[in-house]
Amino acid sequence: MSIKTRLIILALCIVLFLTVTPYLLLYSIGYRIDFASGNITSTGGIYVKAIPEDAQVTIDSKIGNKTSLFSAAVFVQNLLPKTHAVLIQRAGYHDYQKNLIVEPKQVTKLENVILFKKDIQFTQIENSADYTSLSPDGQKMLVAQYQKNKTTYIQLLDLNTEEQKTISIQSSLIYKVQWSNDSTKALLKTPVGYILLETTTTPLQATLIPGSITAQDVSFDRQNASHILFIKSGNLYTLSQITPIIENVLSYYKTGRQITWLAGDGFLYYSSDEGQTREKISTAVFPSKQKSTYEILSVGTDILLKADDFLYQLDPITKEFKMFESSVSQIRLSPHKDRLLYCNTSRTAYYDYTIGKKIPLNKSQVEIIDCNWINNDYIFFTTKDQVILSEIDARGNINTANVFKSPLQTLQTSFNFADKKLYILNQKNIIASEQLIP
Repeated sequence: MSIKTRLIILALCIVLFLTVTPYLLLYSIGYRIDFASGNITSTGGIYVKAIPEDAQVTIDSKIGNKTSLFSAAVFVQNLLPKTHAVLIQRAGYHDYQKNLIVEPKQVTKLENVILFKKDIQFTQIENSADYTSLSPDGQKMLVAQYQKNKTTYIQLLDLNTEEQKTISIQSSLIYKVQWSNDSTKALLKTPVGYILLETTTTPLQATLIPGSITAQDVSFDRQNASHILFIKSGNLYTLSQITPIIENVLSYYKTGRQITWLAGDGFLYYSSDEGQTREKISTAVFPSKQKSTYEILSVGTDILLKADDFLYQLDPITKEFKMFESSVSQIRLSPHKDRLLYCNTSRTAYYDYTIGKKIPLNKSQVEIIDCNWINNDYIFFTTKDQVILSEIDARGNINTANVFKSPLQTLQTSFNFADKKLYILNQKNIIASEQLIP
């Protein structure tokens, strides 16, 4: 081989070294060539955590890893900074699809994904119910059957042992049931007034609260189940005393030893639970109306006021009520108490207190009857003939799963946090799903 040829080969090797080595170095530290733009760019990754195990994770149509019993997570690296399509699948389950944006040198997380079965099994509990209510501890279910003689037959079912206790009350129907926090008592709102049901006695004991037919906002003290508060003739009372605690009250909220209330003068006040001290909270008159219905909700340091279908938020700086949402039928606080779900007849949304932002979720062409949480990341909403589960991760599309559909009208839907089952009252039939989440 001549010296000239050797020099040419050496020169080619040097050029190749100078060309390839930087690329290999850049590749090793996470840089790639974006052929669409012709630029060299740093990459990112996608972290996926999904249950149940053995779910197949596919990114951009490229089959990735599977989650397993030992690790519910999959991490895919070296992705170009752009939108990537994520598909999570498991046989017999609804597919989960999400388009995620990957940023340079960042890991985009898709956590808390739950795949729901396509065919969820339901078990019938009762076939002649008109009203049902779950206790807060998830151990009991109150079932009401309306009789022709203007009485109501009540069953209290133990969901663990299937034992039941029964009683009849003199009322044609039940409007609403409120439970004490410890699930030992229930307040039944009926056409004849409020009836106090003692759930721990055998047999059950039901007592009509005298004069409660004209009472409003009757509720248990959250810390003391034997302490009942109510508004009557515009004043706040307890059952234990005949004189009012606070006068001129439209709505109230009690937590610990403190009562927050909206007064007839349009201002919001704090008071001790005995009404002996008083402090004005708001700085501007709220345009209240005597015939409107009000509900005060306290979330941490935040105070919300629901006036009919309008939801207001007390500004922490100006101390004035400002419009939060103009059409709200239901408001539900998340299990971790950091998110507020609300819905009306056509849509659902939530407010995330951790980032101070409203997140729109689902829109429905069919009237939404109710909405609530199943955990801190998933909700359900009910229409007249179906129940739909939905994630709250609003990046890109929102994944939903129809878990129940019936030509018969669905009257009530409740999720039991104790056994993780959905309970549905559908045309007198109470059915319970299999466990929906781990």
